[in-house]
Amino acid sequence: MPRLGGGGPSFGSGNTDNFIPVAPTPKASNSEPGVLIAPTLAPQPPVSAQPVPVQITFPLPQATPAPTSLIQSRMQRRLQYVSTANTQMAVTITPVGASVPSYTSSNTPCTTSACSLTLTTTPGPSTLTLTLTDGTNTLASYSSVIIVRPATFNHLTFTANPVVNSVVLSLANPTPNAGTATNDVLTVNALDAAGQTIIGNANYVDRNGNPVALTLGVINNQAGGTGSVTIQGPSRITSPQRAPIYAHYDGNWLQSSAISVAASSSAVTTLTGTTLTTVPTVIRYSINCTAYQMGTAPDGNLWFSERGCQRIGRIAQNGTGFTDFITPANTDVIALTVAPNGNIWFGSTAIDVRTPSGTFIQYSPGYTAGLLCIGNDSSIWITSNYANLLDKFTVNGQMISFNISSSTRDCTTGPDGNMWLTTCRVDRGNCTPSPSRNGA
Repeated sequence: MPRLGGGGPSFGSGNTDNFIPVAPTPKASNSEPGVLIAPTLAPQPPVSAQPVPVQITFPLPQATPAPTSLIQSRMQRRLQYVSTANTQMAVTITPVGASVPSYTSSNTPCTTSACSLTLTTTPGPSTLTLTLTDGTNTLASYSSVIIVRPATFNHLTFTANPVVNSVVLSLANPTPNAGTATNDVLTVNALDAAGQTIIGNANYVDRNGNPVALTLGVINNQAGGTGSVTIQGPSRITSPQRAPIYAHYDGNWLQSSAISVAASSSAVTTLTGTTLTTVPTVIRYSINCTAYQMGTAPDGNLWFSERGCQRIGRIAQNGTGFTDFITPANTDVIALTVAPNGNIWFGSTAIDVRTPSGTFIQYSPGYTAGLLCIGNDSSIWITSNYANLLDKFTVNGQMISFNISSSTRDCTTGPDGNMWLTTCRVDRGNCTPSPSRNGA
């Protein structure tokens, strides 16, 4: 029997079984001229009522050698979905209007190359119900009305519907670079109960034969950020994807976005999504000084002190480059911090303030500043390396000094609202930090 290309089944009626005896042409009798005598024939059923054999064959996918020429490549046809895990085929054919099937086979075994059986049924419209299984799980199914023609070769084509057991999403590049917009290929793989990926063009069904639709969704900003991921292409899928699907990342800051999949049938119980996580892009800037202390302004720009160059630097929020600013007194800059109002505090032997408008204000604490910190009330705290002092600038410009038993180095505001700092006791040039706090 011929076999359908593309992995579908073949139906055929053996033409040698469908011949109907035909009466010979009557001849005139020699004894009775002019009288036609017809021989007596056994009664025959109508041609349309004679059962005909039909063969159903599902070729199983086989390993195909790589083509050695363009012609061979074009001749190789991709199989529709037929799982290599199929071991049994069940078939029922019921003539339309009949209450009893004309044929039933529940456990027809498959060979390593095909699932095949030959049956006999009545010509005319019939409902064909077919399932392919691995012996336990249904891997594909089909149910529809077919037409079996009498006394002729029947060649009917159909594709079984794959039964979805689980769905897995994957991204071609799940870790794109942060700050660069990308279209990432999103693959939606539906798997059968044997764990094989479903291919072809047939619509998805569940194990009960009900249609299955898969819907994609995105949950953005799982860990903060203003960026987002959107699905470009079909977000509702009812068969193996033909058109490409992309996860579009808009390029804004984003730590991660979860891409999920939901099924219209509760019989599809395993749904595995994927996550797009951006990777920070490292941009290196070369300066001729030592970048010492850094702070971020409310507008997103990053500021840093340039020790040894009497300058402060600014890196734009989008990372396109940095700008140098020479200090007004041409003094060295070690400490730097950014106040909530956008003022840039920096200095060493003098403390300067650069306002968002570009105006500079200078204070002279009378000692070399160590580092600058922001208090919980937006005040500015200044440590001193050798003066045993801790100064506080309030938001209204008042300076308050605190005597400390040793020089102070680093400082930060604790969750208890107190200012925590490290102090040093100098002994033979070695400094041993010890923590202390000041609640002023």
